[in-house]
Amino acid sequence: MTIVAELNGRTIGEVTCWRESRNIFYVTNLFVHREFRRQGIGTALMRAAEEHAAANGARVRVTIAENNLAARAFFGAIGSR
Repeated sequence: MTIVAELNGRTIGEVTCWRESRNIFYVTNLFVHREFRRQGIGTALMRAAEEHAAANGARVRVTIAENNLAARAFFGAIGSR
């Protein structure tokens, strides 16, 4: 499943999830174009992914590389564990 954020017909961000099981969607990609970062787009994309998963009886999980400090900070800020 992919959810896209657009502005004036231009894709400015997207989140892609893979359904691992009946209960779990894993985020495989979250991207926001550099000039649109820190405007809540990544958060909105994650919330949309969580809502989609919940509507399908599942929840979202993320796996982040230990050295990916930016991703760790982002997901920590939006309340992911």
